[in-house]
Amino acid sequence: GRLLRVVGSNIVITERKRLEEVHRRSEQRLKFLVMLNDALRPLSDPSDVQEAAARLLGEHLRVTRAGYAEVDGRDYIIRREYKSGVAPLVGQGPLGTFGAALREAYMRGETVVVTDVQTDPRFTETERVRMQSRQIAAFIGVTLLKGGRVVAAFGVNHATARIWSPMEVELVRDVAERTWDAVERTRAEAALRQRELRLRLALDASGGGSWTWEASTNRIDWDDGFRLQY
Repeated sequence: GRLLRVVGSNIVITERKRLEEVHRRSEQRLKFLVMLNDALRPLSDPSDVQEAAARLLGEHLRVTRAGYAEVDGRDYIIRREYKSGVAPLVGQGPLGTFGAALREAYMRGETVVVTDVQTDPRFTETERVRMQSRQIAAFIGVTLLKGGRVVAAFGVNHATARIWSPMEVELVRDVAERTWDAVERTRAEAALRQRELRLRLALDASGGGSWTWEASTNRIDWDDGFRLQY
């Protein structure tokens, strides 16, 4: 009637659980990027692209603010953004607004990660007060370099201190690049439509026509104006 001993075994599953969590987060990231591509593809206005990308990322990461900024020299311009429970940052300002000590990192195209503005030694007391008034306690900032020049920035920020995971930092970088590509695509398409419209107006006004020849296939095509003349 007395318990003499207990025999048993155990398996350490900490590493397995960690790998399962990494795999789960990786799948979520890929699923989000597919959804982002599907959402941006049909858009034809650069501002709509910026707004959609910011909203989707902001909701996905559950941050209080997300936005895309165009960079002109050392100034940024935010036209559209996502916000939740905080005031908007739409407008123009210097890149050093988010910490003068970080300006060089931005200009080099580095990703800046801040978990707590109030304890980060890269900020001055004046900057901490300014950031607090804007309800920014933590943020990720990505600048995009094209041809050796900073052309845009994408970032998310939160009203309270937050530890960002490597997966979240990588996702912000991915979204920044995809947003840039989509914005440039819509601008190129808009410019092409304008050129085609100007050509059509000129042809209509002059009574002329146009034709194209694809040398690789020897295919020739011409418009109605060309047909009427020949």
